[in-house]
Amino acid sequence: MNRISVILCVHNEEARLASRLENLLSLDWPMEGEVVVVCDGCTDNSAEVARQVGQERVRVVELSQKSGKPSGINAGVEQASGDVLIFCDARQEFESSALRHLVAELREENTGAVSGLLRIAKSSDGSSGGFDRYWSLETKLRKWESDWDSAIGCTGAIYALRRECFVELPPDTILDDVVIPMQAVMQGRRVGYSVEAIAWDPQPLAPQAEHRRKLRTLAGNFQMLFRHPGWLNPFQNRTWWQLISHKYLRIASPFVLAAALLCTVVLARHPLFLLLLVGELAFIGLGWLAMECPALARRIPGARILGAFLSMQVTIVRGLATYMRYKKNMLDIWKSGHTGVSGAKE
Repeated sequence: MNRISVILCVHNEEARLASRLENLLSLDWPMEGEVVVVCDGCTDNSAEVARQVGQERVRVVELSQKSGKPSGINAGVEQASGDVLIFCDARQEFESSALRHLVAELREENTGAVSGLLRIAKSSDGSSGGFDRYWSLETKLRKWESDWDSAIGCTGAIYALRRECFVELPPDTILDDVVIPMQAVMQGRRVGYSVEAIAWDPQPLAPQAEHRRKLRTLAGNFQMLFRHPGWLNPFQNRTWWQLISHKYLRIASPFVLAAALLCTVVLARHPLFLLLLVGELAFIGLGWLAMECPALARRIPGARILGAFLSMQVTIVRGLATYMRYKKNMLDIWKSGHTGVSGAKE
């Protein structure tokens, strides 16, 4: 490995592109490199800003029509000259040593990709507390997976890939930051996780934005499940159980719970199952109350946790409905106002 290419896909990011590029160019680069800025159908001055800031170290690729991030990634990689690819977004900023830590772990022969760590600013009103706890757990899980063998997916805001492991993305791919690393795993490599390669996101996630992001992610999980069934084959994918337990068991949970509730209803003639049914309905009712009346739920111990859990189950079902509706072209999700997805950053 002797050259880095940072791939940055943007759409109308004129306002913050200059500061983002200044951050990237000021990093501690462990080797020579470039920043490839893909302007995805931009109608503002993003391309001009990139050329003025970057000069010789920034290469600008302009796509005439907005095609989506996967197509932008494909175009950026095609134009990149580096054998180490760094993927990032416009909103975050890297710590000065981020590239050095990513490349250091990628130098291990069996490592095909390395995820960095995304730190997100906390909401001042405390509304993102649930997401903060989720992200903390997700971070630990990825680190444990990496220590055992291979992390499942990367943090889209900061990760590195050996160029030889890159496989061109279908243009409607939703979870590019999972599909790209998984393709490296399918080539016999592992995905590392460096908690020292840090990207900072200064913008707290509002509840509505986080809901849209989660809905898109869940629809992407269903897309990945049906598009890559071979990844579930233990004879083809050594990380099959990590993939199932990390990505797919969570999207199966509402259907498992519905089946359990149905079984309890059928067996409710027995006193024990009748008691279980009452308990299940009480938990559902309390969770629903927490969803509909958050202020009231704060006074009831455990209600907010049940509300968050029930909300996730509803969102998973909506994610499946979204996938089924738009599975022929998932890019249509971004064009529709009916799904609740509006292109929120993941």
